[in-house]
Amino acid sequence: MTTAGACVPELGSLSEKEGAVLKDFQSLLRLNLSYIEPLSTVPAELLPHLFLGSRDDAVNAKVLQSLGITHVLNCAASTVRTGAAFYAPFGIEYSEFVAQDEQGYNIMQHYDLLANLANAVAEKKGRLFVHCEAGVNRSGSLCLAYHAATSGMTLLESAQHCKARRGRICTNPAFQLQVFGFARKHQLPL
Repeated sequence: MTTAGACVPELGSLSEKEGAVLKDFQSLLRLNLSYIEPLSTVPAELLPHLFLGSRDDAVNAKVLQSLGITHVLNCAASTVRTGAAFYAPFGIEYSEFVAQDEQGYNIMQHYDLLANLANAVAEKKGRLFVHCEAGVNRSGSLCLAYHAATSGMTLLESAQHCKARRGRICTNPAFQLQVFGFARKHQLPL
């Protein structure tokens, strides 16, 4: 089950229940080319302090401001170039990193950055908007992992919730395995 070295976690032997959950998780998130699910037309509220969206949402600072967004996290800073100066007139703080939407990329290396920022924003009663290009794989996978870690829902319930809010999410098969491996490693309910 590993490709590209350490980018996809070695899952080892799965119990029957874990194998069934992984199969359901992958089936739920799989990209269906015969029907590509639409994405939310505005940033999707996954938690009261966590919103997920796309490049188009990121450049619409007035909409972000109207939603009460206080912070933006750009997961695709090499291609979506907004920056702190873009958001400053709206009173929105900005953070960024560069991630790739590729099978061999370790998206979970950015989880702590997202989780620490989301937790800090929640403590201040703020709202964090997280995005990449489409708001599906890079930002979507990290938001899904954070939702599973903080919501009290099982991983599968978190995936269903996030997908219902955003539309398609975490369709990159390698990212699916990374999120599943993260949940297992941290002993989150599957």
